[in-house]
Amino acid sequence: MKIRAGRRSIKLRNRSIETPCLIPSYSSRARPPERLQLFLDKTLKEICSPVLLSAYDLYHRLGLDIPYDVFSHLDEAPSPAVVLDSGGYEEIWNQQWVAADVIKSDSTRSWSEDFYYTLLADWDSKTELVAVTYDHEMPMPEQIARAQGMAKQFPWLTVTILLKPVSKKSSLDVAAIAPYAKQLAEFSIIGVTEKEIGASMGERLKFLCELRDCLTAENLHIPIHVFGGLEPSMSALYFMAGADIFDGLSWLRYAYTAAGSLYDQSYSSIDDPMTKLEDVMWKRRLANLIDLDLLRKSMIKLVEGASIEQAFGERGPRIRAVWDLI
Repeated sequence: MKIRAGRRSIKLRNRSIETPCLIPSYSSRARPPERLQLFLDKTLKEICSPVLLSAYDLYHRLGLDIPYDVFSHLDEAPSPAVVLDSGGYEEIWNQQWVAADVIKSDSTRSWSEDFYYTLLADWDSKTELVAVTYDHEMPMPEQIARAQGMAKQFPWLTVTILLKPVSKKSSLDVAAIAPYAKQLAEFSIIGVTEKEIGASMGERLKFLCELRDCLTAENLHIPIHVFGGLEPSMSALYFMAGADIFDGLSWLRYAYTAAGSLYDQSYSSIDDPMTKLEDVMWKRRLANLIDLDLLRKSMIKLVEGASIEQAFGERGPRIRAVWDLI
């Protein structure tokens, strides 16, 4: 299958960022009961890429002390931009865990588009903001119209249009997007969630290839953001299929290794058995950030002509094996 990897430009309001872009995400639901503020304090200053935060967390100030000023911390950090997720991940997480009787409903907070827009209206950081559309299943023209309305209401920020299936019982289908491809030209980023573009890696890669080909046919070079797609081997494959931006919580949950992403407590116990597990786990998270920076450089090598094996090193043969199966 033809590799569709490329370098594209994310056009923000006051600057541009070149892809590929690997975005560490933060969420109150990343690893309960650790607090969001602890994650930010220990890692934010180490990240030079954009970061993703949840509107749900910031609006309700989950895991944040009352005097903690998120905006000043963002402005002091080296990150060039903040991607603000609309809060759908936390909302769905709450619903699923309440249904499974893992948490009680009174431990969750209400969420709505109005709350999201209130947070946007009160946003007080000088760091570039990329806001993701409030996600709901609906006909594609309606999704585009709502995203256009959001961009008009908040002209000072960059809008990512998160494409959703047209109904709850369906997956995203490029055939449903293609008739409206030209209308996507006004958005800086097109987003899709990893789980909604296919039930298998093969289906996801084929979807991304088709979406990139659809955009290319209209002479559109808009970056594609795969939400939840941040994991070294998986991100590499998505990149080869034509995606450009990848975010996720895996850097907080796992230990990145050449053999794959491993359960961090297990890896930490073996990697450094004489050190407190908590300290080793934080060490691994910082090591994961370094790994993501190296992965970005590997992706650029691929675009510049290196083979899969040359670009991705020890991970290369496994990535090649999956790609050749598709």
